Amino acid sequence: MLNAGESVIVLGHQPEQLWPKGSFFAGRQSVLPQSISGNLVSYCNIPLLRRWSLKRRYLYEFKQLFKKHGPPKCIVSYNLPAHSIYIGLYAQRHLNVPWIPIVADVPDNKAELIMHNQALHEATGRVFLSWGAWKNCTDVLKLHLDGGVEKVRDHSIASCGLPPIILFSGAMNKWAGVELLLQAFSQIVRRDVKLWLCGKGATNAVLKAIDADKRITYFGCVSDEKLEELTNQSTIMVNPRDTSLPENHINFPSKVLEYLSYCKPVISTWTDGLSPEYRDILVIAENPNPDGIAAKIEEVLVWDQSKLSDYSQRVVVFLAAGKTWEIQSQRFIHFLNDIHPTQRA
Repeated sequence: MLNAGESVIVLGHQPEQLWPKGSFFAGRQSVLPQSISGNLVSYCNIPLLRRWSLKRRYLYEFKQLFKKHGPPKCIVSYNLPAHSIYIGLYAQRHLNVPWIPIVADVPDNKAELIMHNQALHEATGRVFLSWGAWKNCTDVLKLHLDGGVEKVRDHSIASCGLPPIILFSGAMNKWAGVELLLQAFSQIVRRDVKLWLCGKGATNAVLKAIDADKRITYFGCVSDEKLEELTNQSTIMVNPRDTSLPENHINFPSKVLEYLSYCKPVISTWTDGLSPEYRDILVIAENPNPDGIAAKIEEVLVWDQSKLSDYSQRVVVFLAAGKTWEIQSQRFIHFLNDIHPTQRA
């Protein structure tokens, strides 16, 4: 948005565990980087009062920003936590400022889900990362915008690595599918193939599987620079989300776009969060179990240089045509202008 000529002011808070594990008054020492304009709120971080405190502190800070900068063109919230709903509806009802939540996830709790759906319906407009969630929304003013890439890497590096390296980066939990991937990798007979894992939250079962196979290296949580280095060395990237989990069908696997920006083969299971256009770009494991994922890995491992280059070129065209942040930010601005034409973005 900044590169598109828009000014962005951030209002947020630093999450902490509830007191006594976290601070009694949280966020007092929290500050935004100098490159980001806005404020972080402090709040009472004790059970039963935290939600109320966040609402009140957000409202106070929002009013202060309003006095300083004037009315915003819109308020954008990431998901719909209670304090964002509170500020969004206040801005709509009292200031005629459009509120647009970006929906990445939905609550598991039934009461919170009801509140989420009601607030989403009351919002001025709504943006969905998930194709399935966008498709199922009955409100008219909606936009599907799954994300973007900062840059498309030099696709000439998409060549057959020796030894072949499979990369997974992300949370080490059942939703991301790391256990599914480990089961699939155990079926890969070739001993020269490596599996690199990056991310936090590895369970004992995951650590046990890693220890049992010397071909697997677990790097833990790494810096952006280190992840880029490892990804540049990889041959294949895998998004093995478990399709049997309902939660995986209502969000978008954001790692897919980051993977694709390297213009190397990306093997993925298929969930409803992916829009149909990805079927022509991702290497889909139609059989989303360890056998099916293993079969797709072995299939891609024997691609020759000509097939790898052809794949890379198709990815470049796909990303450049609609998945750069420059394009996606303009789509959002046009959406806002259509919603609230009297306050042009």
